Amino acid sequence: MNFINNHEAYTSLIEKASDGQFPLDVFPQGFHTATKNMTREGEFRIEYVAMAMLSALASTVGNAFSLEIRDGFRVNPALMMTFVGKPGAGKTPPLMAAYDALRRSDHNRYVQWRQALHDYNVKQKTPSDADCTGTKRPVCRQAVISDFTQEAMVSQLENNPQGVAIVVDEIAGFFNTVNRYNSSNMIETLLSAFSGEVIKVNRKGPDGLGQVISVVNPSINLIGTIQPSLLYGVLFRPLQGNGFLDRMCFVYPECGTTTRWSGRPGYAENKSSMPNPAEPATPSRDFERWGQPVRHVDPATLLWEKIHSAAENLSKNEPRCLRLSMEAQKWFYQWRDDLMEMVDETDEAQADSRVMKRVAIIGKIALLLHLAKVAAGEQQIHVSVSKNAIMGAVAINEWLEWSYRRVKRVAQETTGRPSGPSQKQMESWAFVANLPEAFSFNDAITAGKKHGKGKTWIKEKLLEMVEASALVKVSRGNYRKASLLQ
Repeated sequence: MNFINNHEAYTSLIEKASDGQFPLDVFPQGFHTATKNMTREGEFRIEYVAMAMLSALASTVGNAFSLEIRDGFRVNPALMMTFVGKPGAGKTPPLMAAYDALRRSDHNRYVQWRQALHDYNVKQKTPSDADCTGTKRPVCRQAVISDFTQEAMVSQLENNPQGVAIVVDEIAGFFNTVNRYNSSNMIETLLSAFSGEVIKVNRKGPDGLGQVISVVNPSINLIGTIQPSLLYGVLFRPLQGNGFLDRMCFVYPECGTTTRWSGRPGYAENKSSMPNPAEPATPSRDFERWGQPVRHVDPATLLWEKIHSAAENLSKNEPRCLRLSMEAQKWFYQWRDDLMEMVDETDEAQADSRVMKRVAIIGKIALLLHLAKVAAGEQQIHVSVSKNAIMGAVAINEWLEWSYRRVKRVAQETTGRPSGPSQKQMESWAFVANLPEAFSFNDAITAGKKHGKGKTWIKEKLLEMVEASALVKVSRGNYRKASLLQ
């Protein structure tokens, strides 16, 4: 396969992504190949596989790298992600496969901790000056956590400062628990971690005199699955208005049928021919193989070495802050300014704060695309984050926003009719007034230019009109006015 390098191809992928076509080709070659193999071998949805791998890479990197978008605005790669799909859509297997290596690394640390704890207890029973001087009770470090309290999570961040990943199959159970205890600051902690703010927790402490845990530059990845019918009751109703959903990446591909199981070539009933139960499943092996080239790259990166060993000393070194190339910065800033023009013209009562979080999410994804190339040995770590990485991240974000619109429609259907458009929104749609009942995207661009509007603004307005049922999307790039505009 010839991987895309020209900017025109990226522009095309961005446009297709906003229509629901997942932009797999923006990923580096090693990532792309592993995703295709995992999808084929496991019979998974490619969107679930690619985003699960991206989340696992973010968890591996933690806070060891950040991207400076502009002076004073840095992001680490931590993401909050939810896989949405009906039962049988194949949401969980890709997630478990992508995180399998990190879980096994945790298990190795657990075995070592058990032995260290045993040795510690023996020394406490038979103390000697040589054995007990400066000896501390060993701590079990975890990179992946699933069942925990807020205090336990912050303790793990203190023990494992590079970061943790919250990986839960049914994310509904996690949020139901959080929402049940109003005194919990779990949501505030996750919001702070997303922005890289310091997390402080006061607790009683073992001696009753009080203890403060302070985590600087926290990294918390969150990923789980949920069924469409639970979206409103579990996420939208309790979490509206606090900014949490604005930071969530919803992965909701169009799954027409449930995953089918087919026979494997070469499968044998004889137990002697069966795979070793201690070995990971095929998709996980392929995921592991993808990370191996990093062994030949600058050891300071340790991007995938953390998967294969218990090495935690990366966080002890000064985290690396990468920067955008001048070309990437110029393109990204222009894209952001076009988006902000649309925000400025939106009625305050109808303003969607999610738009403001897109810049940070795109920066996080661009950093991951850059590091994915490093992990696969396709480029060196010191190279600035390229325009291709930024454009690729925008394409992924466009698809995520398409996915979010699907999620929001499903949540709204649970509560009844969504509210109608505001007067200010209707006024901003005036650029299509003189267009015929059926028109194309290019017709809309021409009409928008007469009103001094750019391509990004026009595209977002067309999406807004489709969502508000003011336009009907006949096919890609072709629209028909609904009664609201006629």
